[in-house]
Amino acid sequence: MPASGNRLLSAALLALALGACTGAPPESVAPVSMPAGQAHLILKRTTIIEGYSTLARVELNGQSLGELSREAGVSKFIPAGKTVVAVASASAPGRYAISFDAQPGKSYYLEVTTRPEGYVPPTAQPLFPYELIENEGGFKILPAQ
Repeated sequence: MPASGNRLLSAALLALALGACTGAPPESVAPVSMPAGQAHLILKRTTIIEGYSTLARVELNGQSLGELSREAGVSKFIPAGKTVVAVASASAPGRYAISFDAQPGKSYYLEVTTRPEGYVPPTAQPLFPYELIENEGGFKILPAQ
């Protein structure tokens, strides 16, 4: 292949690689400017072998935030105040829900993972205070860094 063909192929591969980069994961994206009276909620689903193909149905204050597939995430500004985040799956009955007092100007990173049968939440000091409301279903939500 002539040198100009190699350069063209290299340029095409570079463009393809850059086009495949859809952006940083939600946990690494800081809001440019947080609206007054708002907090920033970041949810990330991490997946192990168990629950690999199951969608996590996420709710925020009773409203659907959508379904998270493996390694998916969502970032949203939320009003300050009492916040309830819940997760359920189509394949297992029940849901897991936590409540916390969102403070204006703060970011809250939550990790959604599979919940083993008989799961008991950790007793260690959490990254921010929250209350466990429901402890059922195929997933759990915990504060993460």
